[in-house]
Amino acid sequence: MLNDRTRYRVTGTVFLLAVAAICFPMLFDGDGLEPLALPPVPEQHIDVSAAEAVQDEPVPDFASTIAGRDELLAETDPEGYRLETGVKIGEPVIVAEDEPIEVPADAWAVQVGSFAEYERAIALRDRLRSDGYDALLSSMNKPDRLTRVAVGPMIDREDAEGLKAELSERYDFDSMVVRFGY
Repeated sequence: MLNDRTRYRVTGTVFLLAVAAICFPMLFDGDGLEPLALPPVPEQHIDVSAAEAVQDEPVPDFASTIAGRDELLAETDPEGYRLETGVKIGEPVIVAEDEPIEVPADAWAVQVGSFAEYERAIALRDRLRSDGYDALLSSMNKPDRLTRVAVGPMIDREDAEGLKAELSERYDFDSMVVRFGY
């Protein structure tokens, strides 16, 4: 019997001889590797008339865009909240009926909560959405930084009143019908 060391040496030697028997003839074979041939590159024809046509087009006038940007900047604070409503730009304006703020749309929603902690507002919105309601958030900074959670919008006030009753019964919310707009 062979010991382990001798057996490993014999196995290694047989392996190396087998590799040499396969690879050695390849080194001296005249047909070896062929040089790598790259595929031909198709010729490209550039239509100069199209490039000239683009150069002849007038440069767009961005004056109205810049004026709109400046007007929007004048209406907002540095954090992106509208000065008049205190609501973050791009989020819906949710206003109680007795508030003097003008809402640009004639729609209604049901406000179900107002939170100082943004994460709590997100959790309630997600819970309402998972139950099939169109819940949304509206961040505001007047008088304090709050995030309101509402369900809506609806065109008819009566629909909003019905939804308020449904939400109050289902979740035991102290909700209120609010005006809604952007």
